[in-house]
Amino acid sequence: MEKSLQAIGLTTNESKIYLSLLETGFASVNTLTKETGFHRRNIYDALQRMGEKGLVSSVELNNVKHFEAAHPKQLLSILKEKESGLLNNFPQLELMYGQRKVKSEVKVFKGVQGIRNLFDDLIDSLDEGDDYYLMGALDMPSYIGPHVEKFHKRRIEKGIIANDIFIVPERAQKVAKMPLTNIKLLPKEYHPPVQINIYKDKVHQIIFSKELLGIQIQNKDIADSFKIYFDFLWKIGKKIK
Repeated sequence: MEKSLQAIGLTTNESKIYLSLLETGFASVNTLTKETGFHRRNIYDALQRMGEKGLVSSVELNNVKHFEAAHPKQLLSILKEKESGLLNNFPQLELMYGQRKVKSEVKVFKGVQGIRNLFDDLIDSLDEGDDYYLMGALDMPSYIGPHVEKFHKRRIEKGIIANDIFIVPERAQKVAKMPLTNIKLLPKEYHPPVQINIYKDKVHQIIFSKELLGIQIQNKDIADSFKIYFDFLWKIGKKIK
């Protein structure tokens, strides 16, 4: 029971003294010292705080001050007061939460194997029924070889849904025949300069420079922003027939 009392803000000393008073009824400081083993000064300090909380009252008997525990319903009043204080401050707490600085994790992947690792991370990060959103899809097998077909085999087996915006018609036609796959073809004037993949709270970008370069950002706000851009391109893309 002491832990329950401490959970609503009573100290260890206050909790033990309150329970002792409930058992004994009226008790002097001398009696409480014997019952609890606490030093007299600590008991006086605790009783003063408990009096301020409405948990004890006092009366003189034979010229000696005795203390009595308040009804346990006072504990509920203390709990309600704390809850009320929290609710009053809750809007400000939510505002502070919304304005917090979210840290981003950035990783760089280089070369063919690095890009393969990026695609493997997508598979490992998603579960059955999850979607990923890719824009600016090129003929990736020409860059990283058969690993792309292995990627699609794994994602289909796992039940991951692909939503790809292609800029290479021939590759788009082939991928569109795969299950769990939604494909659109983007007009040439909207071709993004990089390939971008969005999944969960991650965004990875593949830059087709002299050496393949992949950049992965893990940040929900950034991922949400890229998803808005994806949705815009998806609307203007053409379905593959």
